Amino acid sequence: MTTLHIKEFLNSFSLEELTSEGILRGETRLLTNRSLRPLLDLMVTHEVTQIHAPEGDWFLSSQGEFQNPHSTEAKTGNVYSLTKPGNVFNLQNINLNPFYISGSAPEVRRPFPESVPEYPPDESQFRLEKDLQSALRSNIQQLETGLTIIDGGSEKNVETGRIDITAEDAEGRSVVIELKAGRANLAAIGQLLSYVGSMAKEPDYPVRGILIAGEFEPRLIAAARAVPNVSLMAYSFRFSFREV
Repeated sequence: MTTLHIKEFLNSFSLEELTSEGILRGETRLLTNRSLRPLLDLMVTHEVTQIHAPEGDWFLSSQGEFQNPHSTEAKTGNVYSLTKPGNVFNLQNINLNPFYISGSAPEVRRPFPESVPEYPPDESQFRLEKDLQSALRSNIQQLETGLTIIDGGSEKNVETGRIDITAEDAEGRSVVIELKAGRANLAAIGQLLSYVGSMAKEPDYPVRGILIAGEFEPRLIAAARAVPNVSLMAYSFRFSFREV
């Protein structure tokens, strides 16, 4: 088993080799969604089982298992379940890519409306999830009466990733809570179940999961019906006003 820092792995090849293989894309030299397949092929060819970047809390295995806390789809899991594989590298080029030059090779994003704060949509969604988590931690009883947060105020690390919120319900069961900003897709329930499975190895309590999102794609809703220990909850915003 060979595990390397991704920069060490990429630095063992020339810029021309990585560009010709399709790992670094064009003049921007970025790792993108189209970089994933040739990068995995290169890992297999050179018998590298895992590449990682601890400073970004990121890793990728030759079998497609990955973790990226900045992903806007699944933050951990298997790349073959993603609809947007580029999320594996989302907002991580500075940590992963030795050929990335901040400023001269920006991570290009699609245009965003003038009314949206001027940071990339992917980062905006990541920040929104953090804001949702903070708000829920302060108002956990609004989600379900009797819930108590038991993770000490920070995301719990398990073998399959980081759980947004870990709680205990009124009956003493552990509750894994996963938050998604906006619309959750089918991969989200797989991510939640991987966390539930990791927690189930601990002998203390039975485990259930709650997936929270603004809305859910129909396939996810259908899948959740078949999992008795998982529930879906939709969030909404409510504004209040005061004179200043």
